[in-house]
Amino acid sequence: MTEPDFMDDFDFGIEFADSDDIQTPVEDDVNEERIDTIEEKLDLLLNQIQQGVSTSNLDEYKDIVRIQVADKLKECERVILPLLYNLKKNPDKEYIYWPQRTSVLDKQIQKVLSITRSLDGGN
Repeated sequence: MTEPDFMDDFDFGIEFADSDDIQTPVEDDVNEERIDTIEEKLDLLLNQIQQGVSTSNLDEYKDIVRIQVADKLKECERVILPLLYNLKKNPDKEYIYWPQRTSVLDKQIQKVLSITRSLDGGN
């Protein structure tokens, strides 16, 4: 798989290492707070459908949302794929050495959040 053109602009500061270069593996926490927000929105939509929102208005709304979501997904690709392609480099190395990654990741997290939250008003 070839890297997209926009990959040239990203350097996450990732280095690769062998197992003897690594002292302790890192474990990630799973954050599930966005699931509640999605469930609330689905419940709201279901209630509107049950209350008789006209299907023509609903179809028009679905088309608008579909276009907005497709655009936002493309924006997310441009933010997330560079990280994944960088992580994929040097597959012969068993471990990834990534010092001072917090500031780089915080910047990308903010980019993702600005994209994903722009449709729901920042919630």
